[in-house]
Amino acid sequence: MQIAEIIAEVDAECRLREVRMLGPEKAARLVVYLTVGEGRDVTGKLISAVWDRWDSFHRHPKVVGHKDVFTLRRILPEERNLSLD
Repeated sequence: MQIAEIIAEVDAECRLREVRMLGPEKAARLVVYLTVGEGRDVTGKLISAVWDRWDSFHRHPKVVGHKDVFTLRRILPEERNLSLD
């Protein structure tokens, strides 16, 4: 294993450790932001407490309000000319 690979592996492990430690705290902050904070108008979105910059969503309503941004979409077989029959 070369030095660059070792450094990359250690860096990835450090980031993972940080996520494990901060994840629950960030999730709790996101809940507050969405329920009683400035993000209370954000609805119907799939948001990662750890990876998304959710604390600034209220400053970008046009981006967050876009129908495809931060949204899961259920696609039915019929929408792709497929059938379960």
